[in-house]
Amino acid sequence: MLVQRISYTPAAGKGLALRAVLEEVASQRQAEGYNLSVSSRMYGAEPQFTVSTRLEDMAALEAYRAMVQKDPQSQVRMERTAPLMARAPSSDLWNIIVPLSFEIPAAKVVQRAEVTPLPGHSNEVRAHLEARATERQAKGLPIVISASMWSGAARFAITVPMGSLVELEALATRNTTDAAVAEWHGRLNQHLATSADVSVAQVIVSYRPVAVRELATASSR
Repeated sequence: MLVQRISYTPAAGKGLALRAVLEEVASQRQAEGYNLSVSSRMYGAEPQFTVSTRLEDMAALEAYRAMVQKDPQSQVRMERTAPLMARAPSSDLWNIIVPLSFEIPAAKVVQRAEVTPLPGHSNEVRAHLEARATERQAKGLPIVISASMWSGAARFAITVPMGSLVELEALATRNTTDAAVAEWHGRLNQHLATSADVSVAQVIVSYRPVAVRELATASSR
């Protein structure tokens, strides 16, 4: 399973207008059978919206991009969004290497941590993350691991979808007092080039429900 992420930074005073257009895009694409979500960064120096699209494989990605390029409505929306953005949108592509192994309600808040391994340490970082995700999922914690496919340097993302900020804060509190978590972070940090880039986003438009077996099958391709 692949996830294409396109991030948009609104121009000053244009956040609500840009959000409305992105919600319109997500609603249309979901009605056409595609699976998109829209989220809004909750903390940071400037606002940012991200449209994430789940696709089964590279063939599906190419077909989706070709469809968007030929869609007249997409061209119209591009003209509408241009004056609403502070700069051109950025995009990246991620391969889900550890999908969810159980069903969860639609997420309202998502914490995402991106990590960059030291040169030559990608295998060690991936092994640490996969083992940790498997362990945490066994305890009922929703956690997804993905690997960047477009960046020059290897990167991994740890995504934790939660039902509310209260749940996320409770998890953070448990982690800060858990010696095993601190030990795991210590081992992982030995293989990282920089500190993790952590962000929290509010989900505006949720992915349409997908059975766990579908995610697992797509991620194994």
